[in-house]
Amino acid sequence: MKNIIYPYPFKLSTTGDLSDGIVFQIPSFCKSNHKTKKCRDFYTKECEIEGYKQCPYGFAVSINRFLGQKVIFSCLYIDKISDRKMVQRRLSEKDFMPRISLANYEKSINNISILTNSSVDFYKKENEEIISKETYIDKIEILDNTFHELRKLNQELKLQTEHLIYQSNNFSWNNVGDIKYLSQNIFSTSQLISIRLNTYDFGVNPNLSLYEEKSPIQIHKKFVKVAHCLREYANKKQIKIQITGESYSSIMANDVLELLPYLILDNAIKYSLENKNIDIRFSEKSSILEVVIKSFSVRPHEHELRKLTERGVRSTRIDSQIQGQGIGLYLANYICELHNISMDFRIGKERFFESGIPYSDFYVSLTFYDIIKDESVDYTFDID
Repeated sequence: MKNIIYPYPFKLSTTGDLSDGIVFQIPSFCKSNHKTKKCRDFYTKECEIEGYKQCPYGFAVSINRFLGQKVIFSCLYIDKISDRKMVQRRLSEKDFMPRISLANYEKSINNISILTNSSVDFYKKENEEIISKETYIDKIEILDNTFHELRKLNQELKLQTEHLIYQSNNFSWNNVGDIKYLSQNIFSTSQLISIRLNTYDFGVNPNLSLYEEKSPIQIHKKFVKVAHCLREYANKKQIKIQITGESYSSIMANDVLELLPYLILDNAIKYSLENKNIDIRFSEKSSILEVVIKSFSVRPHEHELRKLTERGVRSTRIDSQIQGQGIGLYLANYICELHNISMDFRIGKERFFESGIPYSDFYVSLTFYDIIKDESVDYTFDID
């Protein structure tokens, strides 16, 4: 649905998608950055009340209301509102975004108000179609991410099943342990697939909500299970996953939270140097649980750290032969935001070069708040 109402780049809610205006298009810089955490936080925290704001990158943002509908005009270059130097650095030669005076901008807003008041039915119908388009775009992104993970899990399940069939066909009492291990691994992977299908259900059914039907989920237990599931994948690179510290606590969460350990550990294994362990450390203090995952992985540039949670972003130092779409940490961050979990990255000081690629300790820190104490815990899997 093409916008035929608004002249400036706009969105109809703080969490909605950014669309082109009929006169001014979204600058190329904003197309690449408007879904970053910095931008999303700005819209949700700063754009609730009508008025003018300056975005983190210097562009002016105007929050308006026409016939009761909030309309946020963004990516604007308005005198006295925008940061001139910051905006000029971010506009390319292909971008058409001339600087306009505040007086002329306000005249245009007044004209939009007159137009909408004179064509109420038409205006409301157009807005409904725009909102429908925003919902569709969000749904497609969730589905793309879901199928990306399902394909990987299905491949793992197929490999594990083939090994189980081989061990069963060559049964002896000496390989009972291997058969038990593979059976547990298949069970774990099938559970992860179920979790991904729950995300799929949410994507295709807008009536489902990640905020509904939350239940206590033990974080430590989920990491143990996922570590077991990924053990065979890690063994191929001679990587051992080690867990230290205990936690008997839970947080209230939707089932999709169970995917968080998988996304982070899968990412750690993928980019780790061979024969280097992955360490997971649990520590509790008061009502806070901290989980730190350390791997010896490809060392990103310092300026790339803050972008690793953006969809499709990977460090430029990653070998192109390592398959990946830059989706894992994006999904992990999305889950964290839904559950008020802090996720931070840090890289160690020491470096080791392999085939010209720098590696170093890479830390992912997860902080869970308002944990529920539970003195009883039952871990089904042993990953030693």
